[in-house]
Amino acid sequence: MNREEATRALELLKTVVGQARDDTALQNWNVIWIIHAVTNNTAFSSTQLLLWRGVAARWPFILLWTVTLVLNIGLILLLKARRTGAKTFIENQIW
Repeated sequence: MNREEATRALELLKTVVGQARDDTALQNWNVIWIIHAVTNNTAFSSTQLLLWRGVAARWPFILLWTVTLVLNIGLILLLKARRTGAKTFIENQIW
């Protein structure tokens, strides 16, 4: 194998590995959206239930949405910490 073939093989390998890392980051992005959908839907439904029960105080709503926000941010940080290897451009853009 000469130098030009080795250079082309290395470029091909970099492309394949880069795509695999980018695909992993995009898969995590989908998980983040699904988690947000579930937690936010639960919080909106709970808000509506509290309203139907006639809760007029602000604190139950503040507590509910504070817990939802902390849960969303905590799960994002957990998913972000799960990755290994060098960060690619797309991963930097997503996070």
